[in-house]
Amino acid sequence: DYSPFDNRSADLTPTIAQGVAVYAPVDGLELYGVSLLSGKVLWQISQSENGAFRYVGGIVGNTVLCVYQNSLVGLDL
Repeated sequence: DYSPFDNRSADLTPTIAQGVAVYAPVDGLELYGVSLLSGKVLWQISQSENGAFRYVGGIVGNTVLCVYQNSLVGLDL
């Protein structure tokens, strides 16, 4: 059952830009940036650092717009 206050991502669709897939797996509490060429994790951020992660709002230039329950955070791609 989905709860709007659940600590998991509301959107499981990866967002892809500049050879990087950005996604949050349903069974985890992290957001990942993964190289499409090598499959290596380039970066990850814990959702608890900024509250409950909801979805990737988009990618503008080199900035990933991350929508959290109570904030909007820009991360370097």
